[in-house]
Amino acid sequence: MRVASALIILAMLLVFFALPLPTSPDLPPRPQLPEDSLDSGDIIFRRGVGVASDAVLAADAGRGFSHVGMIIRHGNVVLVAHAEPAEAQGEADGTKIESLAMFLIPSRASRVAVYRLNNRKVPNAVGSGIAAAAAAEELARRHLPFDFHFDLDNPSALYCTMMVVRAYRQAGTDLDVHPSGGRIPFLHHPVMLPSDLQHSPLLLRVY
Repeated sequence: MRVASALIILAMLLVFFALPLPTSPDLPPRPQLPEDSLDSGDIIFRRGVGVASDAVLAADAGRGFSHVGMIIRHGNVVLVAHAEPAEAQGEADGTKIESLAMFLIPSRASRVAVYRLNNRKVPNAVGSGIAAAAAAEELARRHLPFDFHFDLDNPSALYCTMMVVRAYRQAGTDLDVHPSGGRIPFLHHPVMLPSDLQHSPLLLRVY
């Protein structure tokens, strides 16, 4: 599994070095969010600053964000459930929960956006978001491994975009998200990338 994972990461790096990346000179150094306005079920996107993030951006036709998670709110405590590869030796790959502040530290994020269910298109959007956040929290606490094969149908491993989509599906809401054609070398199937999720007809950008 580790050998296969290394090959996938290598392929993403090859994409990064083969394709030009857009420049964004106006990106804020420290993304800030009005935490009081965030709700459970909100979908938070970030643009990373590392080589792996650049590889995702190179593979993604949308090229806006490289990672995505879901907001979980417990009173005044704002958390993010997401799935990502290990960033340091000894750290586990896969699903996790961490504070919003940790999710957005400058060494990991240069840009941020938040999307929410459009209440004009989704009945009981608030309740659906809360239910999805509960499902995402359950997935995160199971510590499922990161899916380095980016397989949409893998029930035992997840990558970031698929974790959000699956949490909403488990809560009874299909976000109507489809892979747009982004591909990673050595994989023979399209990958659902962050920009595909941004284009869901049921989501509205709120920040």
